Parts: sequence; C-alpha cells; structure tokens
Amino acid sequence: RWEPVHLHKACWIEAENAEALENFKKRKYQYMAKDTEGRDVFLADSGYVLSMAQQDFEDIKFHFTSEF
Repeated sequence: RWEPVHLHKACWIEAENAEALENFKKRKYQYMAKDTEGRDVFLADSGYVLSMAQQDFEDIKFHFTSEF
C-alpha cells in the first residue's frame, strides 16, 4: 500500500569521516533512505530540518543532485 510523503528536499550525503556519517544516519534514521544505486539519501521534510542538519553536522556533505 502506498501512502503520500511530504518532503522538502532529497540530499545525497557523504563524509570523509565514517564515524560522523554513521552518527548522522543513526540520529536521522527516520529521514534516511537508499537510492536505486544503494547510496544514502537524507529526506528533509522542511527547509528548517535541512538547515539544522547542515548546521549540526558540519562533517557531512549534502549534495542536491545524485551526480556528485
């Protein structure tokens, strides 16, 4: 069964520090998904959530297209 999801933006994420990436994924598990190639995607439901994630997790690189 499909249900609607309200999202602001999808961001592919990466980090040089594997521990920082795992910490981010654990803290934001409810906003995480995988794309068809198995890459981590952060699904921000508002601009505020995205902005706070970028501010709180400076080691994480957020990409707004999958071609990074």
